[in-house]
Amino acid sequence: MKRIFTILLLFVGVQGFAQHSSNAYRALADSLYVHHHYQVATDYYIKALKKSPHQGNIMLQLAKCYYKINGIAESEKWFISAQKNKGSFSTKDYYEFAQVLIMLKKREQADTLLEHVLKHDLNNNVARKALEDLRNYKQYYRDSSACTVVNLPINTSASEFAPAYYKDGIVFTSSRHEGAFKKKSHWDNSPFLNLYYAGKTPDQRLGEPTLFEDDLDTRHHDGPATFYSQHQRMIINRNQRVEVEGRENVFEWRPGLYDARLDVKKSSWEVVPLPFNDPAYSFLHPAISEDGTVLYFASDKPGGFGGTDIYRTTRTNGVWGPIVNLGPIVNSAEDEAFPFLVENTLYFTSNGWGGLGGLDLFKCELSPDGISAPVNLGYPINSTSDDFSLIINPEQRSGYFASARNGNDDIFSFQMLTNVDVLAMGRVTNILGELVSGHKAIVTEKSTGDTLAVETDKGSLTFLGERGKAYDVTVAHENYQTTSQELNIPKNGPETENFSILLKNKDDGSGSELLVVDTEQGTSKMYITSGKSLTEITEKDSLLYLKTPKGNEYLTKGNLSKIRTDPSPVLKKLGMEKSDRTNLRNIYFDFDMATLDEEDKIYLDQVKMILEHDRSLKLLIAGHADDRGDEDYNIGLSQRRVQVVTKYLAGHGISKDRIIQKAYGESLPVVPCYAVDCSEEDHQKNRRAEFVLRNDNIHTSAPRFSNTPVAAESNQ
Repeated sequence: MKRIFTILLLFVGVQGFAQHSSNAYRALADSLYVHHHYQVATDYYIKALKKSPHQGNIMLQLAKCYYKINGIAESEKWFISAQKNKGSFSTKDYYEFAQVLIMLKKREQADTLLEHVLKHDLNNNVARKALEDLRNYKQYYRDSSACTVVNLPINTSASEFAPAYYKDGIVFTSSRHEGAFKKKSHWDNSPFLNLYYAGKTPDQRLGEPTLFEDDLDTRHHDGPATFYSQHQRMIINRNQRVEVEGRENVFEWRPGLYDARLDVKKSSWEVVPLPFNDPAYSFLHPAISEDGTVLYFASDKPGGFGGTDIYRTTRTNGVWGPIVNLGPIVNSAEDEAFPFLVENTLYFTSNGWGGLGGLDLFKCELSPDGISAPVNLGYPINSTSDDFSLIINPEQRSGYFASARNGNDDIFSFQMLTNVDVLAMGRVTNILGELVSGHKAIVTEKSTGDTLAVETDKGSLTFLGERGKAYDVTVAHENYQTTSQELNIPKNGPETENFSILLKNKDDGSGSELLVVDTEQGTSKMYITSGKSLTEITEKDSLLYLKTPKGNEYLTKGNLSKIRTDPSPVLKKLGMEKSDRTNLRNIYFDFDMATLDEEDKIYLDQVKMILEHDRSLKLLIAGHADDRGDEDYNIGLSQRRVQVVTKYLAGHGISKDRIIQKAYGESLPVVPCYAVDCSEEDHQKNRRAEFVLRNDNIHTSAPRFSNTPVAAESNQ
């Protein structure tokens, strides 16, 4: 996300370096770095690294490049390598390293680095605020239940950010690879930015985005934008060219602000630059009043407080007045950007006023008496990653913002809850118990017939309801029967209301019998149509086949361990004996977390039923962590993961003396990541709780490495 502050382009030649020395590669990489060509610079730093006898400083530059282009995990790797190879760290470098660690939730290591920065720079108030917030980060989670956040289906693997209200939907900025021009930005090698429009569908969701206007697609960046005068006018960011001093035919392209008017007859926009643009500096992120008289924006022009600052200017009789810096209450020594004004409240983005890490979102109140101190919006709007470009409706209850919390710039919607609001969360499955994706949902309030906004994802739907009201929920899918049901939200209860919707196959009969099959691969569910019975069970190539008298086959993976229904005539018909129980599937955790989501709880309810069905069994719960963090911390994290599972089962009737706990930390990874650049997907596989059903005499294998600390076995 860092590239959006100074969307800067410089065209230089980089050919003819194939046989050059390490110094030549380093000099070229340094030049590219200075001019913000971070992605290209990494290629030449790596070339320089291979030939250099002094690698520490080159590794440090690589770390800083990846930090600029939001490659946080890669940045951490190079910062660590630079330390080991005696790179020459400045206090600013250590501060950036600490920011990377905060984003990765490695708080103890970040604390140490910030202490080091302050020891050598006592007046570094930004680092002091970062350390204070790091040690008190839980304060930002206090009101987390007062807001809901949803990742939108309009997002892609490219960057999406800077939403703006437009007609019945939003216009947003994206680097997705579309439009007439296919050049890429040298900042992070992504396609240039364009504007896209996503309108609302009948069920109040955002529809499939389309390119906003073909004639606004230029050779370089187009966007972000803000609209006024009933969407007939807008202020848009575009690049402006300036020749590099002392370099012949070499140009920089910095973002400027342009006013655009819609020519309805031609269906095109007439674009003119604003008079105060200076191509030597960046003018960014416009936000304008509906009457077009007050404009807020960000800029790195001289005279600010550091980085990019937020400015304001007013237009009187068509003439723009002086540019006014909002001052040190809003602007810090770091970056402030993405202003958005609603009523007298200014929302903006900053990495200079502390928070959870990276860029955070803030608000302050404007009045004739001045500006109030910035207030951090807290979790879940803010995260340890970059959170920015928020817009909010006039009631200041709902809106959109962008965040890199999933590793990429995505747009999220949010809803502020009141004491009458309830977040209704539906789980959509087929008769096999599988989550169904690609469904469409419509929710209407029964008393008024009003249609509500619904967000859908794989196997889920969510909407904001009110206590004491009833809703009709209709779910449709091309492969299933359309299902409607009534949801009544009680007048008193929690802030979330969970419900389930079962979709039946279009060709299904009216009745079915649940068949549960335990295999070495886990537990599977199947449905046998009523009136049918099993006649044969066969195994071949680790596949299990179940046949009925009419020849129907039901297939699952893994070798047979047990078959049951509830109640279980199938077991009696087949004369099945109890056999050794086997491992169940795992539960996986988010980075540095030990919390259960709704799907985890549904699965643990199934585990509880198995334990209730056979009281001779005990359950071994083995907790694991990925290798990010020291060994002692990961052992503790693994134990917390085991304990949260134990607490849930014990709270639902399973005696603690039937549960055995073990915490292995990082010592038994599914994917070994030591000294290897593992993907986030690989790390996810290692962050798990494993379940093993055993008889009373339980023997567990020792850790793979005898010198790795392992928590003692416990029945508590």
